[in-house]
Amino acid sequence: MDVYASGAACYASGTSCNGPYDYSDIFGWVFDQPSYALGPNGNPFVSTFSSGGFVNTEWLDWKKSIGRDIYFCPDFDETDGYYNGTAALPGWWYYWGPVVDCIFSWETSWPKRSTPMPDPNPNIGAAFPGDVTMDEMVQAGALANEADYMMGLSSLQYKNSYGANVFRQGGLTLPARMANIFGMSAGPDYIEIQTWNDGPEGHNIGNVWPEENSDLQPSFYMKDHTAWQPLIASFIEAWKAGGSVGSMRVPSYLSSSNNIGVGALWYQALPMNAKCPYDDGIVNGSTTFSFWEKPFGFDAGDDLVYWAFVLEPAFVGGSLEIYSGSVLFEVVMLDTAGLSYASFARSPGPQAILLKDPSGNVLMGASGGECVYGDEECLRYIYDMNFSV
Repeated sequence: MDVYASGAACYASGTSCNGPYDYSDIFGWVFDQPSYALGPNGNPFVSTFSSGGFVNTEWLDWKKSIGRDIYFCPDFDETDGYYNGTAALPGWWYYWGPVVDCIFSWETSWPKRSTPMPDPNPNIGAAFPGDVTMDEMVQAGALANEADYMMGLSSLQYKNSYGANVFRQGGLTLPARMANIFGMSAGPDYIEIQTWNDGPEGHNIGNVWPEENSDLQPSFYMKDHTAWQPLIASFIEAWKAGGSVGSMRVPSYLSSSNNIGVGALWYQALPMNAKCPYDDGIVNGSTTFSFWEKPFGFDAGDDLVYWAFVLEPAFVGGSLEIYSGSVLFEVVMLDTAGLSYASFARSPGPQAILLKDPSGNVLMGASGGECVYGDEECLRYIYDMNFSV
C-alpha cells in the first residue's frame, strides 16, 4: 500500500482520503487469489513503505476493520527510533510492536544521498553500495521482539517527475547487496525486489508498461531493464535454497537452453561533465522547472560501466572481454563459479562484454544498449541518471 500516494491524491483532488482504508476493496478480491502471498502464519501478506503519518491505534483499528487476520510487514522506517535497533527497546517496539508481525526497511537499499535534500527529508541510507549494516541493526530489534524482518533489494533510485528530482547511487549496489545478504549471520526472513514498471522510478527490473504511465516527464528517461531478471532469478533460487554467492547458477527457467551462465551490463549514458541546455531551470525564458536541473545526489554519479555474471562450474577458467567505445578495455579471468561483479571506466560509444571459454571461443555476450555520450553531451536534454541495461 502507498498511503503517502493516497494522501497526495486526497490533498490534490479530495479523493483517497482514508489512508489504508482506501485499499479495502482491493483486499476483498486479491486475498483469495491462489497466487497471493501468505505469511508464515498462513494469513495474507500485506506491506506498505511508510506509516503515512498514522499512529499506532489507527493502524490497529484498520487491521480490525479488514475482518480477517493478516500478516503485516510494513516499512515504518520514517518513524522516530526505527533505526535504533536493540536500542529502540522498549520505546519503538512498545509503541509499534502490537501493530506489526514483521518490519521492512526501504531506505537501506541504497547509499545515503551525497547531497541531502531539504528538510524535512531525512538522509537515511547505507554507508556504501551493498552495505547491510543498518539492516542488521534493525533486524536485531525485530529478533529481540519475535518479529520477522524483510530487506529491500534494488538497483538505484532515480526519479525526475511529479515534483521530485532525486538520485541515489546505483553502481554495484544490486550485486554487492546480493553478496552481502548471503554473508549475514542471520539472514532476512523476506527480501523484496523494489521495482516500479510504470517508469517514474528508475529502479524497474523489467519492461515499462506505458498504459500505466503516459506522462511526458518520465518518458525522457524510461528504459527497459529486463536484462537484470536472470541475474535476480539466480539470486532468488540460491537464497531460497540456503546457498551462497558461489552457489548461484543459471536460473531453472533458463537451464534447458543455457548451461553456461547469465549476467548483465549496465551504465548511465550521460557523462558526469555533461552540460544540459536547460540546467539553469529557465525554459522559453519564463518558467522554472527543476526537471531540467541536476538531481539531488548527482555528484555521487561516476563515469563507470558495471557488470555482473553468474558462471556455471563447467566453464571456470573462461574469461570476460570488456569493450568500451568499441575498444578492448580489460580481460577478466573467471576462476570461480557463481557470482562475480565489477566496474570499469567507460569511453564514449557502444559498450559490450563477451564471455569466452579457455580456448578463446565466444560463448555469449551483452551489447546493444544506449551509446555513452561524448564529452559534455546531453542528448536527452536532462541529467538522465537512469541505467541502460
